[in-house]
Amino acid sequence: MIQLSKKYHVIAPDLLWFGESYSDNSAQLATQTNAIWQLVDKLKLNKIDVAGISYGGFITYDMMLTPERINKAVIIASPGPLFNDQDLNDLIKRAGIQSPEELFVPNNGDDVKRLYDNVFISKKIIPDFIANQIYLDYFSQWKPQRTQLIKTLPNDRDRIQQYDPKKLPQTLLIWGENDQIFPLKSGIKLSQHIQAPIVVLPKTAHGITNEQPAITANLIDNFLSTQ
Repeated sequence: MIQLSKKYHVIAPDLLWFGESYSDNSAQLATQTNAIWQLVDKLKLNKIDVAGISYGGFITYDMMLTPERINKAVIIASPGPLFNDQDLNDLIKRAGIQSPEELFVPNNGDDVKRLYDNVFISKKIIPDFIANQIYLDYFSQWKPQRTQLIKTLPNDRDRIQQYDPKKLPQTLLIWGENDQIFPLKSGIKLSQHIQAPIVVLPKTAHGITNEQPAITANLIDNFLSTQ
């Protein structure tokens, strides 16, 4: 974000229930997307470029269903509507869990470590007291809402899948070769579905913006600046 902000007007909102932002509305993708559009309207912006990673990529795809307000879009490591029950079952097996929300909504420091192990290509050596502090600072609040966000994604998938992909704005996909959350095959499938180019970063997992921040920023810049 810092690198891109040297050239662009970067707006990096706290997604609902991911930080200090929240809503009294139901915890689902449409609520997240509507909140971003309300922010865009409040800032009196007409058309924007939008980028999102992981869950933010689902929001990006949902925003793309309003193509008249999007110049270009960048989806990073997020399959949009192209995930099915088998994909979720495969994720559960890879992570050694019982449900997706068990991975993405940690209950303690050990769960934070497990999440990070599945997000980054190299395991992070995190002392227990730091992992516990990360849990308290970032994961302990809004747990019911975060759980609901994950449980309602299949319904949102069915909704956004109905939109004609030919009507979507110009899009770039960025994916990690070693993504264990949404494997590369999901990115290739989405690329074919929406006829969008995909850039695959070698030796990179799901946490692309953390593992390859400069490369990611350059890719976004090149995409946005090319006619």
